[in-house]
Amino acid sequence: MNKAVVIVGGPGTGKTQLAPAFMDHFNCPDVVDEWGGGRVAPHTLYLTQQIAMMEVPEDVELWVVEINYAKRLIKAQDADERKIR
Repeated sequence: MNKAVVIVGGPGTGKTQLAPAFMDHFNCPDVVDEWGGGRVAPHTLYLTQQIAMMEVPEDVELWVVEINYAKRLIKAQDADERKIR
């Protein structure tokens, strides 16, 4: 299944700064910053301050993740990777 991820958080919460880590974690090679809604594409990370109207193709699984939860996910991934080394 194709996946698209929307990360929602207020201004200054680190969405753009952490975008590379989110892209890696969610396996989304493309990013759209300051997304205002519309059609979502597969394998794309969308960064936005608020949830907007979106059109989701049938073959795309959409994940909407709040910024603080997304930060915890990448922090946990980093900790797991350090244990492996």
